[in-house]
Amino acid sequence: MKLRKSLLQICALLLATVTLAPSQTLDGLKLIAHYPLKDSANDTLGNFGPMSLINTPFQEGGIYCNGNYNGADSDSCDASTPFFDTLSMQKFAVSARFKVTTDYPQLKPILVGGPSWRWMVISLDPNRIIRLGLNGLMYGPDAKNIVCSKNVWHTVTATYDSVRTQALLYLDGVLADSISMPLDHGNDKIFSITHGGVGATFEGILADIKIYSEDKGAAVRNDALAAPRAFHLQQNYPNPFNPTATIEFAIQKPGDYELALYSTNGRKVRTLLSENFAVRTYSFIFTASNLPSGVYICKLQGEGESQVRRLVLLK
Repeated sequence: MKLRKSLLQICALLLATVTLAPSQTLDGLKLIAHYPLKDSANDTLGNFGPMSLINTPFQEGGIYCNGNYNGADSDSCDASTPFFDTLSMQKFAVSARFKVTTDYPQLKPILVGGPSWRWMVISLDPNRIIRLGLNGLMYGPDAKNIVCSKNVWHTVTATYDSVRTQALLYLDGVLADSISMPLDHGNDKIFSITHGGVGATFEGILADIKIYSEDKGAAVRNDALAAPRAFHLQQNYPNPFNPTATIEFAIQKPGDYELALYSTNGRKVRTLLSENFAVRTYSFIFTASNLPSGVYICKLQGEGESQVRRLVLLK
């Protein structure tokens, strides 16, 4: 009986640990570029030009990286995206599929942000533990010691949120590393497999690179170009909703406004929009996949005006 009780306590502790771990979410982001790299270097969305590939032939549904990059050897490999002029460095994400085929005793960058100033690095250490680096290979203390299997496809996703000053790294949807610091990006808006300062990249296959950027979500309705008659926050629809709702509002006086979500006890849960708006009617698509069911208060305020609406999230 004591053994059973102890096992139940251990299971409860493990369950609590899993529950408290941040889950991967791309809320508030939109896909701006997709490079499958199966048989071409093109962006399938057509928003940007093709990637530049050097000694990285198409192989096994991706491109083959030979593990060598020092900028001088004739067989040095590289794969670089074009400059993403619409990438918001305030909030973004990058994901890729990869497969490591060979071990060797040094750091193995998989994906690097920036051509000269390396503001983000996703890499494997010599034990194939996946790590995240920001601002010139400054590694955070929060790696979870998650090991990548060799000759197995993995999906890695890195997200950054400037409001929280936090970067998170996920391997196959599980939190693997995190860093809390402001991002010093130098406006170097490209991603590559360049060596990241250590003269090498990983040896294996890279595929399915996706770039996500902040989606402010406030889009002018085509049927509402005329100036609205009054400041107004429309009731969201549908209501109740799960997990997506549309919130429409009208601005009569130009200026700075904030659209935010609050709990019923007045605690701010999330800032949905905060910017300078023109005199128009707007439509915002809100996704609450990482929020619990319940009643929330949506508040629009600015320029001496404010209105609230009650939202019901029912999962």
